[in-house]
Parts: sequence; C-alpha cells; structure tokens
Amino acid sequence: MIVDLKDFVKKVSIKGLTLVSGCFDPLHQGHIAYLRAAAKVGRGVICAVAPDSYVEEKHLLLMTQQQRMEVMDAVRPVDFVVAQPSRTVHDVIRAIGPSYFVKGQDWDKRGLPPEEVLACMEVGAEIVYVNTVLDSSTHIINNLVDRAIARIERSGRM
Repeated sequence: MIVDLKDFVKKVSIKGLTLVSGCFDPLHQGHIAYLRAAAKVGRGVICAVAPDSYVEEKHLLLMTQQQRMEVMDAVRPVDFVVAQPSRTVHDVIRAIGPSYFVKGQDWDKRGLPPEEVLACMEVGAEIVYVNTVLDSSTHIINNLVDRAIARIERSGRM
C-alpha cells in the first residue's frame, strides 16, 4: 500500500516494523533477495523509495519516483511504500521509528550516511545488514549501454 509518510505515522503502529530503502531503478533480482531477507527480520516491511534527484546522481532515470513506488507496491514482501523526501532516509527513520533498518551487506562495507546512523540511534532502530546477492542497477544499466555501443560499433553505424 502506497502511503503518505505523515498519514502513515498518524495511522499505523506496528511493533517490529522493518524499514528498507533504495532507488529500485530498475528493480532486479538482488532487490528481491534483499526484500525477502528483510521480511524475515521483523513484522511488516515499509519501503522508502529514493527521490529522482538521487537516482539521477547514479544514472539516467528509467522510472519516476511515483512509478518506482507503484512497482514496489506490487512486490510481495513489501507491506507499505513511502516516498523518501531526501537523498538519505534519515527523515523516514525519525518519522516512523522502525524497530529495524535493513540494508544490503554492501552498505556495511562502504558505510551508511552518518545522518542515517544517528537517526537509528535516536529512535532505537537496530541496523541489520543482510547478505544477499549483490547487484547494482547502475552496473546493469552500464553493461546494457556498453553492449549497445559494442553492437553499434560492430555494425559500422558509428
């Protein structure tokens, strides 16, 4: 269910809520593994979808935030979907106060943004890193572009 963050905070109270976040542009099998693992951590999964401006820092935007929210709403392990208002998910963490903030193992290596760690400490959310299949939407898109360029070069049209 796609919900407004303010409405969610007023109407929903779930003990053991798990927060996940990401761009999901495009959604791929690594995301599905991440969401399935997150669903096993707590009782209910809320998914914060990153803003278009953040996705555009990584690669060309394939889907708008609203479109990505609709896709995430159709994914089984996800119970609620909210728009992430800024580059990091700290505002969402503070607003909903999840019991768990779940990220992929890749974030453990590179480190979460300090404002997200601080927000988790403030609300008492446990940060959980799940070991799922690592994949990257940016990597998928870059591979696609590279293959397309190679095909064009082989055809002599470039």
